[in-house]
Amino acid sequence: MFSKNRVPGDSHDAPNPRRWRVPMFHIPLWAYIPWLAVKGLWWLILGLGAALYYLAKFYWLSAPLGLLAYLTVAYGWYWATAAAVFATGMLGVWWWRRRDTFQRWLGWFYIAKWRHYLRYRPLWQPTIANIGLATSFGGERFYPSLLNVRHDGRCDVVTARMLPGQHPHDWAEAAPRFAHTFKALSCTAIESPKADRVALRFRLVDTLAATIPPFPVPATVDTRRLPVAVDEDGMLFTVSLVGHVLIAGRTGSGKGSAVWSIVSAIANGITSGLLHVHAFDPKGGMEFAYGQELFRAFHYDGPHEMAGALEDLAKVVIQRANRYRGMARDHTATTDEPTIVILIDEFASLTAYVPDKKLKERLNHAMAEILTKGRAVGVHVIAALQDPRKEILSYRNLFATRIALALNEESEVDMVLGENAVRNGAASHLISEHQPGVGYVMLDGRNRPGRVRFPYHDDNDIRAMAATYGTTLGVAQ
Repeated sequence: MFSKNRVPGDSHDAPNPRRWRVPMFHIPLWAYIPWLAVKGLWWLILGLGAALYYLAKFYWLSAPLGLLAYLTVAYGWYWATAAAVFATGMLGVWWWRRRDTFQRWLGWFYIAKWRHYLRYRPLWQPTIANIGLATSFGGERFYPSLLNVRHDGRCDVVTARMLPGQHPHDWAEAAPRFAHTFKALSCTAIESPKADRVALRFRLVDTLAATIPPFPVPATVDTRRLPVAVDEDGMLFTVSLVGHVLIAGRTGSGKGSAVWSIVSAIANGITSGLLHVHAFDPKGGMEFAYGQELFRAFHYDGPHEMAGALEDLAKVVIQRANRYRGMARDHTATTDEPTIVILIDEFASLTAYVPDKKLKERLNHAMAEILTKGRAVGVHVIAALQDPRKEILSYRNLFATRIALALNEESEVDMVLGENAVRNGAASHLISEHQPGVGYVMLDGRNRPGRVRFPYHDDNDIRAMAATYGTTLGVAQ
């Protein structure tokens, strides 16, 4: 009455120790011979169909070999050899003169096929079984199907068909095991447009291994698209100041690289007077002193002085909000009313580590006013910190752009970038101490972090930028 349920996947029959006794019966010869003929014809049709199927499936191999066989039969082996040598030579010239197009149109395709059948397929089912993504049903063992492999010179993208009941998050949790098994630097599970499929992105080459020199200062400043880093594809990565920026990382992770990259991207706005930077350095001015000519105000004398400065900035936010009410929704920078950037190092020193309870309340109240209302009135915060724990970072969701450099623990990554960030590929806890400036960026409205590297600015670079783009209004206190 009911047909057998089928599981979409690669099945493997489980061993069955039972033995069946097959009944014996005799067929007349006049009926047996036609039966053999029909049976032979049926197997011939199946064989031809299978041959055509595999010839079509492996067209990238059967087409050149079939052409070579045709030339050998039709014109002799010497003409076939000459054609093969000529084709090889032309491919060599193509590779030599236009390597990028050769790789994109041919080289990477054959590398993907080679890795598909020699790297991934032999280990696919054992890996799936050991990770726990296979299942048993109706006496059979089912495995997710390996569908396709693509290669782009930096990574392999392996597409698989999931079994019913599986979700890409199940594969994301197993991503480190996939990376270890297939000898990749990392693995990320990516949701596919098709609901029953998942893509595993194996990173084979670290394109962000080398230190990046400082970028040229942009001629114009767009606070919504500041070029501050390079992504894994070698493209400029932009972030927006609008909505505030949070930078988290342990000691030596390169927080300074991220901060000075953003300052460099807005340097021309500082020179023109359309942008004012107010710097807060709880370390006594050690971090930001080299670029103090770029700052409209530089605060480092302790939490009491900083609390007063933040309260003054909070008043500016409230005053602008009152003036804009019913007149405008967004701020347009002018020399009379410039965009204000509040640059804070060791954010926790102002919001959590202050022992004076009343002073801490003043600081937190001022920061809450600025973070909640500053976006629309042109007051933006760039905050850096080392300790992203919840009791330290209660303002996380008020930062639209969050940057996680190297962190100590896996749980800290989710604290900075949001829930399931590690599952979605952010591995800040695995970044080497020898790669300062490498991190993952979570932009507001996106559910997947991007891996980037910020340029390194040494002290001389910062001094040169301050001397070139600093203004006479830049002050040390």
